[in-house]
Amino acid sequence: SGLMVVAKNDAAHHALQRQIQARAAVRKYLALVWGNPGFEQAVVDAPIGRHPVDRKKMAVIESPAVHRARTAVTDLRVLERFGAFALVEAKLRTGRTHQIRIHAAYAGHPIVGDPVYSGNRRLQSGRKELLLGVNRLIDALRGQALHAYFLSFEHPRTAKLLEFTAPMPEEMETLVTYIREKCGQ
Repeated sequence: SGLMVVAKNDAAHHALQRQIQARAAVRKYLALVWGNPGFEQAVVDAPIGRHPVDRKKMAVIESPAVHRARTAVTDLRVLERFGAFALVEAKLRTGRTHQIRIHAAYAGHPIVGDPVYSGNRRLQSGRKELLLGVNRLIDALRGQALHAYFLSFEHPRTAKLLEFTAPMPEEMETLVTYIREKCGQ
């Protein structure tokens, strides 16, 4: 969910593409992930390509030259910790298909509600009330708990710096609030 930019013409598209390639455009996401990361900040620099077995998926490729993987770099920063979960900011340096989802899983902390890269995980232990509440709210997500909340770039024609933010979707905000209240720090 969240922000995206659409170019109105080819010139604008190419200008935006150049900004992304030069890392001048800033794209930040909020992700609710499984587990308690052992880092405050991390850089995941791991090439991404087609999964060698499941061709419908992407994956971190250990031997990029063999499998035509492309460079992929994501900055991760833990914003809050909730025991079995953490709220993480992911900042893209590159933009590959499913990059944040793959890198979060590769770092050992897949995104909540991601059926492809987290295996549809559910909260397994804890008080019955907590289990039922969290799992019910995970089921209510429309997709995974990943949200494009910040975007900045220079306007292709005027070169004015534009910044946009978008609040979390209601179902993700409800899940994060519930976990914050029930699981705490």
